[in-house]
Amino acid sequence: MYNGSEWGIVGESGEFIPHIPPGRQLRGEQHRTGVQVSIGFVGEYTYSVDDKGRLTIPARLRHAFDAGIILTVGLDHCLWGFTRDGWERFAAKLASLPSGSANARTITRFFFSQAFEGALDRQGRVLIPENLRQYANLSNEAVIAGVGDRIEIWSPEAWQAFKEEQMANMVAIAEELGDLASDAHSRFV
Repeated sequence: MYNGSEWGIVGESGEFIPHIPPGRQLRGEQHRTGVQVSIGFVGEYTYSVDDKGRLTIPARLRHAFDAGIILTVGLDHCLWGFTRDGWERFAAKLASLPSGSANARTITRFFFSQAFEGALDRQGRVLIPENLRQYANLSNEAVIAGVGDRIEIWSPEAWQAFKEEQMANMVAIAEELGDLASDAHSRFV
């Protein structure tokens, strides 16, 4: 007999938040309400970019972009890809920056002016506009990296250079960030 104990709730952004029985130990990332939620986008994938500038999104990530994908320039000369809900959260953060600050206006212009609203075609591809392909130095291949709340799209050369450079600094970075230091130290040393 099904008693509903497996049911959850739907959070403010529409994400499913599972019901966790009282007293049960939680593992993984926790939602602000104290229940476990998805870890977001993870993994590294390499796909070709066709002559028309279309990039295939990995099958395991496609469902997240059913309502569309918003691409924009990212930091480190990569592109950032957001779900519609993810973009709305990011846009709200940008909108909350003080408009009297020159840096806030600059960063807001940087992300919004280059944003592109797209949709996946039947083969799971998204068209990357020429200006964004140029910004990220994309030609025949791209690396898609899941980074939690978004995906990043890199040229394979830039991604490899970034990884090599950052791996050399990973322990120092983790130590600077605090609690991650003990986990990172055991993994990278």
